[in-house]
Amino acid sequence: MATTALESHHGKLRVFAGQLLAMTKQPDLARNSGAAREVLNKMAGTLSVHLAAEDQSFYPRLIADKRREVSDVAKRFQQEMGGLKETFALHLKQWTGDAISANAPAFARETTQLLQTIGARMDREERDLYPLDKA
Repeated sequence: MATTALESHHGKLRVFAGQLLAMTKQPDLARNSGAAREVLNKMAGTLSVHLAAEDQSFYPRLIADKRREVSDVAKRFQQEMGGLKETFALHLKQWTGDAISANAPAFARETTQLLQTIGARMDREERDLYPLDKA
C-alpha cells in the first residue's frame, strides 16, 4: 500500500480525533454519549483498516528492504509502536454509551490520552518512516 493511502487514513483519523476532543470538552458529554460513541466507532473502523494495511503490507515491505537503514527503522517502529490495536480495542470495549454517560470525566481523560498517543505515532510515522518509502 502506498504511503499516500496511509496518509489519507491519518487525515481521517485526525478528523475523528478532533471531533472526539471537542466532545470531551463539552459540559454535556454525558448526555451526548451516543454521539461520542458514534465517532469512536467510526475512528475504530478507520484505525482497523489502517493498522491492518501497515501490519500486513507496509511494515513487512520496509523490513525486507535491501537498505539496512530502512529495514532497521521499520523494525524499530514496529517494536515501539506495537500494541496500539489492542489498546484501542480495550478502550472501545470499555467505553460504551452507558459507560460514557456514567463517567464522562474519566472517558474524557482516557480518550484524550489515547488520542495524544495516536497523534504522536502518526506524527512520527509521517516525519521519520513514510519518507523512507518514498526515497
